[in-house]
Amino acid sequence: MHLFALDSDGKEPDGTTDTSVQGLWLKAKLSASTAKWKLVFMHHPPFSSGINPLHGQLQWPFEAWGATAVLAGHDHDYERFAFGIPYFVIGVSGAPNLSAFQDTPTPGSAVRFTGDFGAMLVEATDDHIMFTFMLRDGSLIDTLTLPTQLTLSATRVGNGRGTIVSTPAGTDPTGIACGVACTTAATSYPSGTSVTLTATAASDSVFTGWSGGGCSGAGPCAVTITKNLNVFATFTARAYVLTVDKAGNGSGTVRSDPAGVNCGVGCATAVAGFSSGTLVTLAAAPAAGSTFKGWSGFGGGCGGTEPCTVTITGNRRVSATFVARAYALSVEKAGTGGGIVTTAPAGISCDVTCVSATAAYGSGTLVTLTAIPLAGSVFTGWSGGGSSCIGTGTCSVAVTRNTNVFATFAAKTYQLSVVIKGSGSANGAVLSSPLGIDCPHVCSADFTPGVFARLTPVSAAGTSFAGWSGACSQAQGDCAVTMGAAQSVVALFAGSPREFNGSFTDDPLVGKVVKAVHVMELRDAIDSLRVGSGLAPVFWSDPSPVPKVTPQRAAHVNELRAALAEVYEVRGLTPPVFADTPLASMHSPVLAVHLNQLRSAVRALP
Repeated sequence: MHLFALDSDGKEPDGTTDTSVQGLWLKAKLSASTAKWKLVFMHHPPFSSGINPLHGQLQWPFEAWGATAVLAGHDHDYERFAFGIPYFVIGVSGAPNLSAFQDTPTPGSAVRFTGDFGAMLVEATDDHIMFTFMLRDGSLIDTLTLPTQLTLSATRVGNGRGTIVSTPAGTDPTGIACGVACTTAATSYPSGTSVTLTATAASDSVFTGWSGGGCSGAGPCAVTITKNLNVFATFTARAYVLTVDKAGNGSGTVRSDPAGVNCGVGCATAVAGFSSGTLVTLAAAPAAGSTFKGWSGFGGGCGGTEPCTVTITGNRRVSATFVARAYALSVEKAGTGGGIVTTAPAGISCDVTCVSATAAYGSGTLVTLTAIPLAGSVFTGWSGGGSSCIGTGTCSVAVTRNTNVFATFAAKTYQLSVVIKGSGSANGAVLSSPLGIDCPHVCSADFTPGVFARLTPVSAAGTSFAGWSGACSQAQGDCAVTMGAAQSVVALFAGSPREFNGSFTDDPLVGKVVKAVHVMELRDAIDSLRVGSGLAPVFWSDPSPVPKVTPQRAAHVNELRAALAEVYEVRGLTPPVFADTPLASMHSPVLAVHLNQLRSAVRALP
């Protein structure tokens, strides 16, 4: 057994990705290890259904690198995952308390337990490794046994061709699947597995038998895996080869009697082996949209369009020619815009002044149409031509009949969108000139390039307009946008402030205890002063803080100070000077002294 320890801490200097120094080290060590059992362990689990954070730190391809199992802790529970190799979370051996699981298990979770403390016993022999999780009173909760993996390899020998396939597949999802181009293939099985190897000769070869691994004869080879085995399959080439080529721009099939040649629509050349003296008849059948024009090559009955008969006395080669029928492909442009349409292969080139164009193509030809809009126009899509001619990409048409395709170009427009936000958003509206936007009912509209769009805010009773953001940034008045691209505008509306009654909760504040109610009272007081001074209420961040949930941040204090300073300035007074100005958003705590200073500055105003 070989144990590999990893550091799953995100601060590990050698990294925690599979391509980091630590990841490459493990990959190399697992590959070099000759141990039967290779266990990887770390602190944080790659997979867990527990409620603790820091899961999924090292989700590396451990199985592909050769690991037998992965063990971790961190979560104070027990869990086993099945992902090809097992992943264990064992965190109930010494912690003072046990953890709970999430309501929904993580995919792949096979066993979960958090009812008592326990430990895992790992027992390894040459034949198997067993993982047993038991409680402190000896109760068995989970056990998993993995047998030793042994290698079975199959090698093709001889001058022939053929395939070798294993059943069952083994550790490789395809098992041994040695095709005609393969020489050797191998996979692994647990000790004691019964495996059947099947050899199938290619049409130009013969399977002559097995050797090695206790296999013989030409039937299926059945072995029981108790050690690493090498099996050999011998294929012998037939005496002569008949080759059939297809020519021309059409398509069709060519088949032989006796069987051997089977050249379908997608086939260009087929090869089959036949014994000397065999009389082979070749039959050609054109596909829809094509015509069979005749045979060429080896004579002796191969002429015209009738079946071709060949006597195999040596290697032979015959060609079958299919010609595609011709059909018309037409393109017509539509819409208010302009553009160009071209085809590949060449044939249609419908330029700026062209309305429609037609070209002839052989049946089955795959033609790709490309639409290029002119400046000030957009291509909006294809129609006609079948299901492949949709959307605004290229249009691919397989020409099997006369086909009409339409390309639509439209004059380019840009979208102007409006979003209404703020505490008074329910009673705010935005109208556009030219007409198009009537938000909150219609909050986006398309305008042609160069149009000067004016947005006007409308405030209902109890609501005031607080300013624009996005494409417009002024605090008041209309928003003017010149449409040269898609634009987005946010309109802020503030509700009427609650009237300040002149008193504050917990007055004065002491120490470091600052609550949401203290901030909300100052906001109400300052908004009242702003409205009385001819200023709009403020659109505050975190407008509805939840007591004991929403933290009081430095940004809240900085907002209060700035909003109150504007009141002093409008009234011709010198704004107050506050301690810790400005408060750093990430580093300065909100203290009672900060809010006491603001309260004093509020009371100081007449």
